Amino acid sequence: MPHAASTRRRLCDQFFAAICRLCAVFEDAADKGRMVETFLVESWLEHLRQHERVTNADRVLQDAVHRFHISGDPKVTHLIAS
Repeated sequence: MPHAASTRRRLCDQFFAAICRLCAVFEDAADKGRMVETFLVESWLEHLRQHERVTNADRVLQDAVHRFHISGDPKVTHLIAS
């Protein structure tokens, strides 16, 4: 799935890299083709603000990435450091 990974990496680079401390895309070694992306932001409030700042160009890129998703919507989980 190299094309999906490179498209996802582009999304990471263009959209999230400027506002995240860490942005990475991984392929799950136990589940071939499963891609996992991680983002580390300053706070939960900053994460919520990111949703408000999505531009049309960001949406076009996100749509391109979501076309690689095989079934349904991507599963989203949030982990908060303690």
